[in-house]
Amino acid sequence: MCGISGKISTKNPIERIDLEKSALTIRHRGPDDQGTYLSSNHKVGFAHRRLSLLDLSNHGHQPMSHQNTTIVFNGEIYNFVEIRKELEGLGVQFESVSDTEVILLGYQVWGKEVLHKLKGMFAFAIHDEERKEVFLARDRFGIKPLFYAFQNGNFYFGSEIKAIHSFEEFEKKIEPSSISLFLANRFVSDNQTMWKGLYKLPAAHYMLVH
Repeated sequence: MCGISGKISTKNPIERIDLEKSALTIRHRGPDDQGTYLSSNHKVGFAHRRLSLLDLSNHGHQPMSHQNTTIVFNGEIYNFVEIRKELEGLGVQFESVSDTEVILLGYQVWGKEVLHKLKGMFAFAIHDEERKEVFLARDRFGIKPLFYAFQNGNFYFGSEIKAIHSFEEFEKKIEPSSISLFLANRFVSDNQTMWKGLYKLPAAHYMLVH
């Protein structure tokens, strides 16, 4: 498995050290490598912890960028070889043998419709600097986790809640309704957590943040 996290700020520029701290909280998810990404205006930032499986070289390093798009990805795409061949037939050229690059370049060709091509388990975020949006998605069965929150003009996401909590300005408040649900039913709903304003992206869903 790998770990991903990130932040979008509408106010203050994002500091790289904050992304590194976020990645550090989920280092157990990816002991092989760590990377961060900041957009040109420092308003979008990604962090990644890598467990190397397919492409063990530096070509598989994340966050991975191509032209105006950047991805952080956790998971495995089982049919990435078939998708790669389809993209190569359209004239797309690859620099790695990773399934991460297949998602990224597939997004550049098909946009969010790339989700219909993917068979596997995944959670990822793609920053499209030209469209000024971040595209997040989770696999059909929700095998790979993805949490998110909006707070005080900022958007956060992560493979684990503590990756979001690592940002110092994030206010950690308990959600009373979740406590009540848990005490009554021993569970909370699919998209809720115990924290106020912090949710799970449901399985088989995507999100666009502009």
